[in-house]
Amino acid sequence: MQKEKWIIEIVGGSLESHGFVFVADLHSKNKYWHFEREVDGIIQRITFEDEDFRVFQTEARVLNLMFSTSAFGSQIPIDILDFVPSERLPVAKDMAENINKKLLQKMPGESRYWVYDDKESFKSILTDFVTLIEDYGFDKLAELSVEKEIIPTKEMGKKLVSSYMELNEKFILENQLDMTNISKESIARWFSIIDRKIKKTKNDPYQSVQNMLLEMTAFLSEQLRKKVGGEWFIGIDPRFPLIRKMNVFSTNSWKPLGVIIGSWKHQDINWLKEEYLLFLDSKLPVTHEQMLELHNRRCEMDKLKYPTL
Repeated sequence: MQKEKWIIEIVGGSLESHGFVFVADLHSKNKYWHFEREVDGIIQRITFEDEDFRVFQTEARVLNLMFSTSAFGSQIPIDILDFVPSERLPVAKDMAENINKKLLQKMPGESRYWVYDDKESFKSILTDFVTLIEDYGFDKLAELSVEKEIIPTKEMGKKLVSSYMELNEKFILENQLDMTNISKESIARWFSIIDRKIKKTKNDPYQSVQNMLLEMTAFLSEQLRKKVGGEWFIGIDPRFPLIRKMNVFSTNSWKPLGVIIGSWKHQDINWLKEEYLLFLDSKLPVTHEQMLELHNRRCEMDKLKYPTL
């Protein structure tokens, strides 16, 4: 079948009138086809995916329609099945007459798919997609084009790496911390202060708490770096500065800004505290007993399933 030709003919005209251009996939030209446009610096993409679908010894060809943008936090494609009203989905069938050639279209969870058998059914799906894109797809792209608000920004990352010493000192002075003799009680007080600040500002706009979050990050990170070693470093993504070359057996690096912003967003410092104490307690060299303890603690931490952002 001349799938690319039909996609361009049936869908291309409508999308081109909205500023989209056809973009061939670099790796799977016979599986993916894309249309892209740029809006206010954000790349918006509509993707058609041709899939060989097999389940319960049945098989069929399925055409998918997906939406994505280059906005931070929205790069993962969203399938149109995930947001169109149920009445606009394909009609579900319990089972096709010929199980060897047709697809069981009604799956657990009421999932439905655009299944085609020949060129006419393929073209029919594309025609349906044109309407769905106009009715729902453009609105979804606009939604996906909004940068996630509560994330580290490039400016925050650069300021943290360039001014972490000043930010660290500011946090110490503002909270009247005695740094001459650090104990477990001292560290407990640090997290008590941070927890109180996070909860006090839970209803404040993100922009107004960014400096506070930078000071917290600089303070905790510097105390950790002095304890276990390491250096500040800006990697591929300047929004997530690293402390790398840490002399701990649990990890070689840490992205503190993302974790602390996540703690403020979710109003929960448990993950931050657990992770921090894990680094403090896992300096090299290590014994077998320490490795076993680390394994057990990591298992407990995994149970939290706490998202950073």
